[in-house]
Amino acid sequence: MKKPIFKKWWFWVLIVLLIGIIGNMGSETENQPESANGAVTTPENVKDDSQQSEEKKDDEPTEEEWQESYKKIALNEFQSYVELSVRGTLSDERHESAVKVLKKQAEKITGDSKEQFTKLAEAVEQDDMEAGKKVYLALGGEDFEELNQKPAPKKVTIDANGTFAVNDEVQPGLYRAEDGIIYWARTSGFSGELDEILANGNGSGPTIVEIKKSDVGFQSTGIGEWVLIDENYNPEKLTEFSDGTYIVGKDIEPGTYKSDGSVVYWARLSGFSGDLNQILANGVPNGSAIVEIKSSDKGFTTSGGGTWKKIK
Repeated sequence: MKKPIFKKWWFWVLIVLLIGIIGNMGSETENQPESANGAVTTPENVKDDSQQSEEKKDDEPTEEEWQESYKKIALNEFQSYVELSVRGTLSDERHESAVKVLKKQAEKITGDSKEQFTKLAEAVEQDDMEAGKKVYLALGGEDFEELNQKPAPKKVTIDANGTFAVNDEVQPGLYRAEDGIIYWARTSGFSGELDEILANGNGSGPTIVEIKKSDVGFQSTGIGEWVLIDENYNPEKLTEFSDGTYIVGKDIEPGTYKSDGSVVYWARLSGFSGDLNQILANGVPNGSAIVEIKSSDKGFTTSGGGTWKKIK
C-alpha cells in the first residue's frame, strides 16, 4: 500500500520552499513607496522635485501676462464708466467703484504706461470723461459706440427733508418736486427767526421754487426730492390739470381754462421765488371759475382739489 503524498518527505520540502518564496515577494512590495492614492510607486513613474517644480512654473502666468491683465481690467472699467455715463445710469456708488478699480490697477501696473493709467483714474475720479477718453485712446483702448457720445446730464437733487446752505450744499436754480412737499422756505439766515424767511409755501401736487444765489438757506419738509430743472426738461403740455404749480408753455398750454367747483385758490405768476410781487393775479372762487392763462405768464398755481380744463 502506497503512503499518502503528505507523508512523503519531499512534499514538505516543496511546501517550505514555496512559503519562503511568497514571503520574500511580500517584503519587496512592502518596501516600495506608495502614492497618495495607495498605488505602488515604481522608479518609472517617480518624478524628481526639480521636474515637478519646473512643470508648476510653466502653468503660472508670467509677469508680462499679469501686466497685460491689469491693463485690460482698467480699460474695460473705463469703458463701463463711459457707457453708464452716456446712458445716465451712473450712480454715485458705481462711480466710486470705478475709481477704486482704476486706482488699484494703476498701482499694480509698472513701466512707461503707469503714469497714463494713473491719469485715467484721476480723470474718472474728477468725472472728466473727455480727458479720460483722450488717455484711453492713447493707451490703445478700442473704439466703441458710446465713446463718441456726450454723457447724459446728471440729475441735481435736494432731499425733501432738511435745511441746506445755498451755494455750499444747494446749487441755486429752479427746482421742482413731483409731490409730497408739506412746507418749504427760502431764508436769509439760520437763526430760525421769522424775519429771516424770504418766502415760503405749502406744497400741493407738483411744486416749483426758484432758489436764488443771494439766498442763505433753503428749508423743506415732506417726502421725495427736489430736482433741478434744466434745458432738458420738456414734459408733455397739459390741457387739463389739478392741484400744483406749473410752468406755462412747458407743463401746461396757455389759453382759457374753466375749473369745476372744487378750486379754493389760483394765481397767475411772473416767477417762482414765492415773492408776493410775482403774483400777477389771483382768486378765491366760490364755485366754478374761468381764467385766461397768458403766454407771457411764467407760471400758474392752484389748490383745493379741483380740475381745470382748457376751453379755448
